[in-house]
Amino acid sequence: MLLVLVIVWHRSHEAIRGTLRERSLDLVMPLLPVPPSPGPEVVIVDIDRAALARFGTWPWPRGRLAALVAAVADGRPAAFALDMLLAGPDRFSDNGDAALAQALARVPSVLGFVLETTASGQALPATPILANAPVSVTDIWRASGIVGPTPLLADGAQGFGALAMAADIDGPIRRVPLLVMVGDAVRPGLALELVRLAQGAGGLLLMPGGILHVGDSAVPLGQDAMLRLTRVARIRAISATRLVTEPASRAELAGRAVLIGSSAPELGGLRVTPASPVTASVVIQAEAADAMLRGTVLARPAWVELAELVAALALGGMCLSLALCLRPAIGASCALLLCLVWSGAATTAAPGLRLLVDPAGPALIAFVTFVAAVLARFARDEWRARLLRMSFEQHLAPDVVRRIAADPAALRLRGEMREITALFTDIEGLPA
Repeated sequence: MLLVLVIVWHRSHEAIRGTLRERSLDLVMPLLPVPPSPGPEVVIVDIDRAALARFGTWPWPRGRLAALVAAVADGRPAAFALDMLLAGPDRFSDNGDAALAQALARVPSVLGFVLETTASGQALPATPILANAPVSVTDIWRASGIVGPTPLLADGAQGFGALAMAADIDGPIRRVPLLVMVGDAVRPGLALELVRLAQGAGGLLLMPGGILHVGDSAVPLGQDAMLRLTRVARIRAISATRLVTEPASRAELAGRAVLIGSSAPELGGLRVTPASPVTASVVIQAEAADAMLRGTVLARPAWVELAELVAALALGGMCLSLALCLRPAIGASCALLLCLVWSGAATTAAPGLRLLVDPAGPALIAFVTFVAAVLARFARDEWRARLLRMSFEQHLAPDVVRRIAADPAALRLRGEMREITALFTDIEGLPA
């Protein structure tokens, strides 16, 4: 029975097994401690609804966006990135792109591009990626080409990152691509490129074991080159209105890694995440960059799934023994304790070992095994009691049979020595 349950769980579709794992991890992530960031702090410059009301509806002319970028550059951040696609020339003026390119060139800046699946797209400068050993990333996102900013804007930027992000099968977005494959070239995601420039790294270094070094940060890639969001830190946000109208507030950006984006629904950048159904994409990118800078990126190596399979077998075997050897109440308490120990160990593996371990799957298999064994034991005892009643009802009074069935220990198959009192009397008039 246990083996059947484990095989069914292991071979079940990822839509079931993965959803259970991810949703249980969603509950664990907010409980993780927040370590201090050794690198630059991440700050969001939010083009919120107040900014749209103050400076006009979206899309803004590139000249107006250039004024915001210039205000950010005045704060002297370590680097900044724009969480928006600036494809095509400015539709509102002839000199807007030139003003924006000039503002981008003042501070290390990152512009975004999107993946093109049907054509080769345009050419953009690639980030140097060095590898001192072959690294297998079999499930990396692949595309034929990209659509990015105009050549004039590209000349003003120092880095380019992918804006792509995809939802899991159950709906929420939990991952951001670290790397994507475009044609034969590997390109970074927007958050990774921001971290690279913020730390002053000239390129990326791939080490054996699938560890990506970017500046002082070491990031595990996994098989899909994705970063699993942890949601353990709150990212500070500054309104674009305040930044433009209050020059003194720009000093808050000094030395920070800045992301410019929008939380306004008018821009269409709201996404479903475990934290909220209306999470701004700039917040998702900021959380990814913050995780890399804090060193809280969690990995799920291929061997973890095998470890979970072994744990399910071991826990299930122990729960099966508890169900067969102990009374149901005591056995249930011990089985629940075992499951809680596994869930606690899996939760501790996240901050302690930087591993994503399923806290629910093996524990669920073990407890289902315990419940099934208890039910089977109950059915066996009921079947035995019924056979006992049927056998004894042929020879004893029904009340005696019911008493024996209620307390089988009262049944004695050997003779007993007892002191008894017997009264013999003659009944008058009874014929001899």
